Amino acid sequence: LAGGLAGTATDVILYPIDTVKTRLISGRPLLGSSSLWSGIGVSVMPAIPAAATFFTVYEATKHRTARLTGADPSDTLPSAIAAALAESFSCVVRVPFEQLKMRMQASRRVSLPTLFRQRGMGGGMAQL
Repeated sequence: LAGGLAGTATDVILYPIDTVKTRLISGRPLLGSSSLWSGIGVSVMPAIPAAATFFTVYEATKHRTARLTGADPSDTLPSAIAAALAESFSCVVRVPFEQLKMRMQASRRVSLPTLFRQRGMGGGMAQL
């Protein structure tokens, strides 16, 4: 839960900067401060499930790897393997929402319901 809340706080704080970056890359002009928050819901939605996925996989993998290798769970090898695997699983949750978020930031005429109608929930997964 703490990881999910920290991830959510980070997403909210850095979101306007991310929006400016996306608009500069896409060539869309910057219009007013309220438009910097376009798509924030899509950014915040996956934070807790992605963090929960990360920490669940990380802890289980770290302890299993430590047992298999005879290492201490706090050693580098179990932690590195666990972090890589946990991040992979977490990305499966987060990436579809990242795709939706970038489309909402870059386009004035895109809304969350429109994106789900056009591409479905799996539309972002095609980018993996």
